[in-house]
Amino acid sequence: MDRALREFRIRGVKTNIPFVENVVNHPRFRAGEVTPPSSTSRPNFSVFPSRGDRATKSSRILATHS
Repeated sequence: MDRALREFRIRGVKTNIPFVENVVNHPRFRAGEVTPPSSTSRPNFSVFPSRGDRATKSSRILATHS
């Protein structure tokens, strides 16, 4: 699932893929220890690393200079 999420590309709209990647890669999730959202001790999955998205950057440059 991790590989499929990393290879999935959607341009032009925001998705929840970074959130899902954080969930499936977290050690507590992999160990089956993550509880439903009502738990106060769940990990924070909403911190996302910035990505080097060259295709979107190139598209924006072309769109603004046309």
